[in-house]
Amino acid sequence: MKRTHQKIFPTLLIAAAGAMMVQPAHGAEGQPRVRKKASRKIANIPSDVRTETQARDLYINEQTGTGFTLFLGVGAGSLSVNPNADTGGLKSSGSAIFGRSAVAFHNRNFAIELGLNWMQGRVTGDAITVVNGTTRATQTELFTRAAILEFSPRFRLTNKLEFGPVGSAFFGSQATFGGPSEGGVHTPIFLGAKATATFGAGNLPIRFVAQAAHSLSIPDRGVWVISAGLEVGLPIFRGRTVVRERETLTVRNNYEREIIEREKVVVRRVAVEKPVIQEKIVIQERVVFSFDDQIVNFEFDKATLMQESREFMHEFGMFLASRPDVWASLKIEGHTDTRGSDEYNQRLAEGRVGTVRDVLTGAGVPAERIEAIGVGESRPIDPNDSEIAHARNRRVEMSFTGVSDPQALRDAVNKIKLKYYKPATCNGGVCR
Repeated sequence: MKRTHQKIFPTLLIAAAGAMMVQPAHGAEGQPRVRKKASRKIANIPSDVRTETQARDLYINEQTGTGFTLFLGVGAGSLSVNPNADTGGLKSSGSAIFGRSAVAFHNRNFAIELGLNWMQGRVTGDAITVVNGTTRATQTELFTRAAILEFSPRFRLTNKLEFGPVGSAFFGSQATFGGPSEGGVHTPIFLGAKATATFGAGNLPIRFVAQAAHSLSIPDRGVWVISAGLEVGLPIFRGRTVVRERETLTVRNNYEREIIEREKVVVRRVAVEKPVIQEKIVIQERVVFSFDDQIVNFEFDKATLMQESREFMHEFGMFLASRPDVWASLKIEGHTDTRGSDEYNQRLAEGRVGTVRDVLTGAGVPAERIEAIGVGESRPIDPNDSEIAHARNRRVEMSFTGVSDPQALRDAVNKIKLKYYKPATCNGGVCR
């Protein structure tokens, strides 16, 4: 009987101690929480290294309607008159000033313009007469005042440059550029070339105009009119342009690559311009490292890093401090699994992400380039209720933006990981 009591009492003590050990832990609010198991021996879960390159491709793929603009301006130029050698006439040269106005229709490939200008010119030279084979020259001065009706279709070489022919009809006194005895109203026709270069000033386009034309219908002489001017445009109607903005997100997850495309169609009224076939605008280069608790591991229920994790993060911080040219800013997010209350997990995440930030700044990383956020359990990456899912959800994500060399960051992380951690090996369902 004595021996029996000696065996029973130790057994009861051991059972009572075991019952006390399996009592659930409590959070700050006294709510029971389930003890979390270490994930190192349950699965081979590699830490996620994700590189994201986000870019926007801008397409102008459709334009409808028309664009009309009224241009007003001034100009100046030169006049040159060359008489026929057999019949004589006024050989002269001079200058002219112009008042310019035009209504231009613009499509994305061409422009059509109807203009009404005013010219006042003065030429001086010798009036050549031939009498009985004898040539005489008399100095003469001639003033010309004329309205000019122009028509000019032009090709749009670029968004700003246009070039094409121009036809003009002159109405006014001495429009034939003949001598005083040939006064009166005439309507000579000129044909030439016209070029414009347009640049912006707010919503008002400003353009430089240059043209040269030669007379077609003036008998016994040839006349050149060369001019240049500056004009300000007043848009009457803006064409409608359909712009397709396609965002391309290229994700490298460890050694796999995935491309996600999102397309947005925007209809807006803009000045009708030559289409841009493709304009790639890089919005940001972002590298994201997602470290589960195999790499960044904390003491149970605490914000204290395990020794090897602290050493890993300190060495990574030394690399970041030595290469400030590789990255611009860093966001650190702390995530927990879904066990425990929301408030408890939020506080735990904030404390742990603050610890990571302190280790990095202690290694020399500028604090102003780091943003630390505790996310808690609100964004799990594995919704399952298993030890593997909980291990994946307990993670620290480091998101770098303004990255000039993504490969340098990836290589640094992989090199430091190999120094502190050995890859897990699995046999059946057990990984060590």
